[in-house]
Amino acid sequence: MALKRWLDRITLLDLFDGLSVTGRHLFKKKVTIEYPEQKTPVYPRFRGRHKLHRFEDTGLEKCVGC
Repeated sequence: MALKRWLDRITLLDLFDGLSVTGRHLFKKKVTIEYPEQKTPVYPRFRGRHKLHRFEDTGLEKCVGC
């Protein structure tokens, strides 16, 4: 157990594990969009901001089906 820990420190396996994750993500397609130039698509079923609706007569909450 102690020998394995010592060998891990000597060979810097943790460092290379981290660098391999960085290397894998370095050349992937970027998912960030440039906001003012590119707008995100609005889905047809989008209804805007969530709001809790209430019945006018009783004041009870009504579910609008998120």
